[in-house]
Amino acid sequence: MPHGHPAPVGRPAAGGSGPCRRGRCGGGGSTEAIDSTPATYPVGRPPRPVFGTRSEVIPAREEPRRPAGPREWFAGTVRRPVPPADGRRSRVRPTALFSGHTGTDRSSSTELFRHRPEVLRGTPVLVSVIIPTHNRPERLAVALQSVRTLDFDSRQLEVIVVNDHGSPVDDVVEEAGRYMNVQLIDQPSQSGPSAARNRGLEVARGEFVAFLDDDDVFSPQHLAGTLPLLRDGADLVYVNINIARTRVTGTTIDDAEVFVRLDFPFDRGLLDVTNHFAPSAVVCRSPRSAGAFFDTALSVEEDWDFFLKLAHGHGYRVVHQPQVAIALHRIPGVDSLTTPTSDDIAALKTYEDNWHLICERWPATTERAQQVRRFMPVMYQMAYARLEAGVPLDHHYYERTLQVLYRALGDPQPSPEQVEDELRAALDGR
Repeated sequence: MPHGHPAPVGRPAAGGSGPCRRGRCGGGGSTEAIDSTPATYPVGRPPRPVFGTRSEVIPAREEPRRPAGPREWFAGTVRRPVPPADGRRSRVRPTALFSGHTGTDRSSSTELFRHRPEVLRGTPVLVSVIIPTHNRPERLAVALQSVRTLDFDSRQLEVIVVNDHGSPVDDVVEEAGRYMNVQLIDQPSQSGPSAARNRGLEVARGEFVAFLDDDDVFSPQHLAGTLPLLRDGADLVYVNINIARTRVTGTTIDDAEVFVRLDFPFDRGLLDVTNHFAPSAVVCRSPRSAGAFFDTALSVEEDWDFFLKLAHGHGYRVVHQPQVAIALHRIPGVDSLTTPTSDDIAALKTYEDNWHLICERWPATTERAQQVRRFMPVMYQMAYARLEAGVPLDHHYYERTLQVLYRALGDPQPSPEQVEDELRAALDGR
């Protein structure tokens, strides 16, 4: 999940782009910045996420709406069924979308791969799914099952599971390897989610990379809905996030009890202020060739720093895909890759310290974003005061804070008093 607050936005404690294109990769700067057109905001009415409603995820068997005619949505490619070779359900893939891709043979890394090694040599791979995991084999099995149900040709997919020195997951990976190209890397010591994701990036062969935390779930349309946008010029695509309070799988995701849905359109100003999407929601060009990796020195908020690095440091064009959603589990009393901070002052202080550090590293790109940034320390001080008084924070205070900041960005002259009142209400759960 993102932020690392109990919310799914800011950091998933467990989840870049690739080949140099049009001169955007390289040592540091970018010759093509992302669109700097100021975003427009609905002043006076709150944007989504919507609280207390059920999700509207596209059903697994329902095709996204498309224009009339034989051409495919987004990329204009033709779809036709691919006969299943093993008796499983028929998969559908855009044939033109994946044509002509050649993979890279990483024979030097084959000693790391303990499952399905016969498919590693010379096999074209379009997408690499990187899954960090630690001590949760049952949830990892569900995450892998959601990858298996993707509407995508599994022959052009590799899954890299990085076990961060947790309990053995060989049996889980071996079972998934009956249906997919799954590779397992065991870390020699526990190094954290950033190091685990970086290890996956080092060996990933795909042109594109999708991240998935072991307690999150893809919808079947996750790749079918994002790859056409990447082929059409985007460098990073993120989907909606449904924060589920009940456990779901890839085939039951549309039945999740969703309390919060995050579907903010991409907003450069909001990303400058704080994170509003999670690694599990992201598919991007492999970041390795751009030299972009997660900062292992950051114990939290490493995902926000990573996205800013891609957008500002490497000129990645970021696009939101609102027709697809992932399920990010946030069940009270159950640990996730995101460290709970709603009742822990010391943990919350770590988030604030890293927030300041990242703000110094990546200055705001607009005066409006710089003005709204000042409300984040105000929110933290309010949170500390509540916790010191023995008053717990709302379980979804971070997502509610995002709403407040989004509205403040849309107000030409936000009243500090009004914004602070709204922040208090967010911490309260109102």
